[in-house]
Amino acid sequence: MNNLRKYIRTEVEVEIFACAHITAMIFLYGFLRWLMYDSTVSFPVILEQMILGYVISWVQKVLFLQEKSYTERSCRIREILWCLLPGCLTAAAGGLGNWFPEAEGKTSLWFYGIMFCYFILLWLFLKKFYREETEEMNELLNRRKQKKIWREKSD
Repeated sequence: MNNLRKYIRTEVEVEIFACAHITAMIFLYGFLRWLMYDSTVSFPVILEQMILGYVISWVQKVLFLQEKSYTERSCRIREILWCLLPGCLTAAAGGLGNWFPEAEGKTSLWFYGIMFCYFILLWLFLKKFYREETEEMNELLNRRKQKKIWREKSD
């Protein structure tokens, strides 16, 4: 049962990030197309971006799948890959799916550039968020430990 719970938790985390990635891609793609005076977004592109968002989310999760302490070097490499691989996958999928016709070369550069920045900024946000959460949890544990010690001394 414990393995099932762990799998479900992992899948939920992947789904949440997949939704964020999919939303970012579809919104940015549609917005850039609109700026180029073409407000149409084809269903195949939307479907490809949805599949890509899910794949990217799993790639990112697999990089930090093990619940353990990583060495400084290993963690740094994983952080770089966490940001770099999704951008490369996005550019590859966009090229293979022909998301941007030849005439929209600048638009594709904007799209891929912004998506690369999105992955980097998302990582920086998550790193800060989890660091603050860890510090808060450690502080709560220390307070609890202090209360327990104080109670033991009182008795």
